[in-house]
Amino acid sequence: MHQDFTKIAYLKSGNKRQKQAFKDISRLRLFDILSEYTPLLTGTIPIAIDIPESDLDIVCEYKEGFENCLREHFGKQREFEIQQVVSQHTDAVVCRFKTHHFQYEIFAQSLPSTQQFAFRHMLIEYAILQERGENFRSEVIRLKRLGLKNRAGFCSVVRSKGKPLSGVAPLSNQQHRS
Repeated sequence: MHQDFTKIAYLKSGNKRQKQAFKDISRLRLFDILSEYTPLLTGTIPIAIDIPESDLDIVCEYKEGFENCLREHFGKQREFEIQQVVSQHTDAVVCRFKTHHFQYEIFAQSLPSTQQFAFRHMLIEYAILQERGENFRSEVIRLKRLGLKNRAGFCSVVRSKGKPLSGVAPLSNQQHRS
């Protein structure tokens, strides 16, 4: 089953947490406000391997005025902060804040959103989940609850099943931000 992760409408018919994410994102008008920065939802919630502590990760293409836009529209959210960081040898901006339902992390680099590692990695994880099925998904979630990050959980389950990943090119350690 193919999923279009470039639009968030799929969340409306998803699990309870995905539906709540859609409502929260819509209430904030986040994707409308950030539209010129091509926002994409990434991470565990879109592919239904989230745990209660999982945040909403959004990648954007950095352009002039990005930080001002974030401050203007989201600066009054709880625990709002913006940092400049280096990720994959590239300057980036990270914004974090909380709403009643979610912790948000908005990440921007001067790369098209679809080419950023968080989005690409999520697509790879989604393909693996589609190939391996619900038992695999459940085991990844179980390991995440024990404190493993996504990649570690995926690798651990793959090793325990003794089956290599078919048709999926893994990202190297330097290409993934957790």
